[in-house]
Amino acid sequence: MDPLAEALRLKRKTLVQAAEQVMEDAFKRVEPSSKNRPVHKAQLSHLVGVCNEAACAEEIALYIRYQASRGKGDGAVWDPALARDVIAKAEGAMADLPSDEAKVAAWRLYAVYLARTFTYLDKAASSRSTHRGGQPQRPEGGSGGQPMPGAAQRRDQGQPHRRDGSQPKGGRR
Repeated sequence: MDPLAEALRLKRKTLVQAAEQVMEDAFKRVEPSSKNRPVHKAQLSHLVGVCNEAACAEEIALYIRYQASRGKGDGAVWDPALARDVIAKAEGAMADLPSDEAKVAAWRLYAVYLARTFTYLDKAASSRSTHRGGQPQRPEGGSGGQPMPGAAQRRDQGQPHRRDGSQPKGGRR
């Protein structure tokens, strides 16, 4: 087996654990009910792209620091604490890799693991903010997932299904 591939295979678990820890710590710093996130999915996708184009590990770390230094006007920036943690965990996990080529390849894996962990934690945070006491929140007067009586009645009576009163165009709905 190729020595580079073998070195990366042995690092996968360490990289996954580092990515999970960094993202979990970042989400702990954000109120779960808040829409604020320490980074956004798009920025992690950009990081994966940067990792795919990078010639050295330092280039990737510089990109992350640059993103953390940008203004917060549109919320599309990295949280500085997250940026520091991402770089520190990566450098720690990759310290014993034999070459810069190996470190860039490890960054590629790490960036993907960060994105996957973010996606899971973001979904989990969204779920927690929409549940109260373990029950999904429903609008006042909501049907709780049951069909609305008026809709069921119209279908049973063969009436039009569209809100504007017109017949649906042929075929299935």
